Amino acid sequence: MENIIELTEITYDQKKLQNWYLEVKKHTVDKGLFVYQTQQSSAPPHYKWNGRRLNNDILKESSYPNEYAECDEIIELYGLFNFKERPSCALVIYEPNFIFDPHKDDGRTSYIAFPIFPDDGGVGIDFYSTEVLSEDGKIIWLDKHDDKYSIGHHKYSTKHPTLINVEKPHGCRNDNRNRVYLQIDVYEKFNSIKQQIKDGIFFT
Repeated sequence: MENIIELTEITYDQKKLQNWYLEVKKHTVDKGLFVYQTQQSSAPPHYKWNGRRLNNDILKESSYPNEYAECDEIIELYGLFNFKERPSCALVIYEPNFIFDPHKDDGRTSYIAFPIFPDDGGVGIDFYSTEVLSEDGKIIWLDKHDDKYSIGHHKYSTKHPTLINVEKPHGCRNDNRNRVYLQIDVYEKFNSIKQQIKDGIFFT
């Protein structure tokens, strides 16, 4: 799929990230510390939350002893890439049956995904045709998944991280399990990263 690159040149240790997340969770999620994302219209109204993002400010606020930049697990992953500038990262958690409607991300242009839970990586990501965009390309009028406009679904690897182009319409329909990913934010254009991979200069 044109909006996704599985980074088969490198691997990551999912079990190591699982153990690390469970420790972080004790100091954050289990104590109610997380960024609450805007309630999705498609989520049942009785949901107490529909997505948690543990950014660096949350770690600083919690009793967890390290910020992301000081975590050995993150330092190891960042060491796999030749980033021009150190990007931000966050743990992103979707509860069972959470639906992230079709959208484009603000700010970042891509992210590198490292599935942590469930063991099989859980559900993947849906991509949609640019037909769902307004004439100026800024607004997505499609407010829920529709197979008519789907251009594909990608199942994530739990061996290799995956680069995702989030400037294109995409969404997620979670199953009945908690889904936890580490996402490294990327601000260079997707095609620029793609060329760096082709030229052999994106990885260390």
